[in-house]
Amino acid sequence: MRERLRGLTGVSILRVLVLVGLAARARALGRPSAAPFATRPRRAATAAAAAAPPRPSPRADRRTAAASLALAPVAALLGAGGRAGAAERAARGGRAWPLALPAARAADAVVPRAPLETLRWVDESVDPQQFADVLRTFNLPFVTYLARFLLNYDPTSRAWWDGRVAEIERRLSPELVRSARLALFAEFAASVQYGLRRYAGAGGVSALFDTLVRAHGAFPERRRHLALAFTFLEAAQPREQIAGLLRAGDGAPLPSPRFGTAPFSPGLPEYLSIDPRFLLPPTQVPVWDANLRRYVVRGLDDVKQYGQYAQEGYAADDGSVLLSVFGPRAQFAVQRERALTPSDYALFALSGAAGCCATHAAVTPLDVVKTRMQTSPGRYSGLADGARAIVADEGWAMLFVGLQATLVGYAWYGMTVYPGYEFFSRLFEAAAGAAAAGVHAQIVILSGACATVLACVGVCPMEAARIRAVAQPDYAPGLFSMLQRITAEDGVASLYKGFAPIVLRQVIFGMVKFYTFDSLTDALFAAAPALKATVGSQLLVSFLAGLAAGVASACVSQPADALLSELNRQGGRGDVRAAAASLWRAGGGTPSRFFAGLLSRCVWSGSIISGQFFIYDFVKGLLAISSDDLLLFLDVQFKDIQL
Repeated sequence: MRERLRGLTGVSILRVLVLVGLAARARALGRPSAAPFATRPRRAATAAAAAAPPRPSPRADRRTAAASLALAPVAALLGAGGRAGAAERAARGGRAWPLALPAARAADAVVPRAPLETLRWVDESVDPQQFADVLRTFNLPFVTYLARFLLNYDPTSRAWWDGRVAEIERRLSPELVRSARLALFAEFAASVQYGLRRYAGAGGVSALFDTLVRAHGAFPERRRHLALAFTFLEAAQPREQIAGLLRAGDGAPLPSPRFGTAPFSPGLPEYLSIDPRFLLPPTQVPVWDANLRRYVVRGLDDVKQYGQYAQEGYAADDGSVLLSVFGPRAQFAVQRERALTPSDYALFALSGAAGCCATHAAVTPLDVVKTRMQTSPGRYSGLADGARAIVADEGWAMLFVGLQATLVGYAWYGMTVYPGYEFFSRLFEAAAGAAAAGVHAQIVILSGACATVLACVGVCPMEAARIRAVAQPDYAPGLFSMLQRITAEDGVASLYKGFAPIVLRQVIFGMVKFYTFDSLTDALFAAAPALKATVGSQLLVSFLAGLAAGVASACVSQPADALLSELNRQGGRGDVRAAAASLWRAGGGTPSRFFAGLLSRCVWSGSIISGQFFIYDFVKGLLAISSDDLLLFLDVQFKDIQL
């Protein structure tokens, strides 16, 4: 066994990780799937699929394939319960980790997963073109009025709306509630349009009409509102079906406004904007226009349709929000993150390990020069001079000393810090509840700190071995022989002698890294929403934000890094206070020695963190666990259901 451990080099570990990723990807490509990087809005389901019972999506198939094939050890480490347990749970749709759900989602629980309900959360992508093509059949006034109709008369829609509005009223001040309700209605209207994709095209209007009448036709007031809604389709309206709908059960027509009265008052748009559930008053019914040879709603064209909603901030030059007299319609349907499973966290771990191993291996020469500048102060004038001197004196191979320890340590680091951050951020969001939005920065910082502490448990021994190898190249021939000699001479505890400074360094580093990355990506996407449009632009944002995060983290954590290097230079026999005092004396009573090698560390850190986030997001996209892949969309499925 000992010989086998010696043979397990860092390069072989990296090779295993690469092969695991390739195998997972190859297995995934063997299944029917969409493009690996689906962007919002998502692809649509077919009418046949809409009527079928719920089934795992192709994206879920890819996740299941990758997780069950490659990641059983990681899943077991994170609590999945082994290869069979992770695979079986993923095949059954997954079991959510306790407390891993975001806050403010309790109202969404009223939406069942049963196929016979009107609303369902679906793990499907929406094709942007297909989403837009719905408006070729159903115009915006129809979509938004139908949304109001469902919020009044469909029990599932009404229960979902009441729960979400109650959450809004608890979370926001009264002056913000109205605009938040309109924003929620805009998303619900987009979900209605998303659901109408099944009825787009020839025959779709008539089929939808029949479905809604079967569900609601027994109630005169509902019939009136359905007749009004289909009248808004103008030339596409089903005239004969509207005529039949306008008659009550005994054959008498529905009440119509008296001749000469003004069907719309000047205040009607403002009235409709008060509450997204408000419908047209009882005086409004469709009227046959002999000249147009279709039904009309008198006075509709005389209403200034958009002014009230534009004042509420819903006018958008980029077309992301469309307006009608009946309210706004957002660019994206109602969405939420699905419950994450152990398999998801295992795939996060694989993505993180790939990013950390690749980047740390690539910058090992920089790390060697940086460590030499810290452990041999004054010997080199700069980064380039240090690299040249090391190559001239000790050969090119010296620039890669400690590579094995780097790969082993940072494979663990990537497998823990990234899924750890994903987990803790959701945990703290759930704990914060309605206040989560107001403490987002604190959640990001605390999540980064907790994930980093977990990662340091495995990184600390490897970092001690790496620094010893760079400072004393002849100390031992390989990683495991070095660990054996260190433990034989100084005891196992010596591997964690630098745990306090490494935790201090890495926790500071991790908090600044995640906070800077999170803040900068949000700022970039807010300043230029077009950056969300393609995978390439999203990865560019990840790279740039990671670069800034790496430099900021290096500057803040540099003193702790210098302290750790000094502690290991002393052979791990000193303590933190003695190492700090030594650095202070070496700097002539100034903190200058704490910042020795800062420039090289900024180059090192910027290169590593930008590459890590780039590779992490890239691999997550390949494995279908990117942020977009984790979304569920609220799908309105029109069924023959009535209250």
